[in-house]
Amino acid sequence: MTPKLTIDTEDAASIREAQEVLNKVILPWAPDSSHPPRFVRVNGLGTQVALVSSWLGGFGDSHGGTDGWGYRSCPQGQGHSTSGIEATKEEAMAQVDAFLAQHFPFSVLTDSNDPHCDEPNDTHGCYGTKDSHAFRLQ
Repeated sequence: MTPKLTIDTEDAASIREAQEVLNKVILPWAPDSSHPPRFVRVNGLGTQVALVSSWLGGFGDSHGGTDGWGYRSCPQGQGHSTSGIEATKEEAMAQVDAFLAQHFPFSVLTDSNDPHCDEPNDTHGCYGTKDSHAFRLQ
């Protein structure tokens, strides 16, 4: 369990401590603004740690149809990583989540509403990729 924080925004040490904790928290899966949407997990600082997409590996068409879902995750940019293709989005997400649970000391948050939502406008406040929407707080 990740500790709760009190942050003094005028104290550099307090901010660094918050960053260390937020870096180890992974937010729920959320679609980005692509069409068809890619699904991402970001850490508490908004850095993408996982991606599931019908476009990875050449799958998908412009109407959202797909023959498979590609996934990849390399949270620290080096070392342990995973990638592959699964038949469904949920199977690809499960592969990434199992990988994260096995190799990294993260707190992985889930969304009780609909973690596999397909509508970017109905996301749950956790957009985030390097090249689409910026991370935003709810």
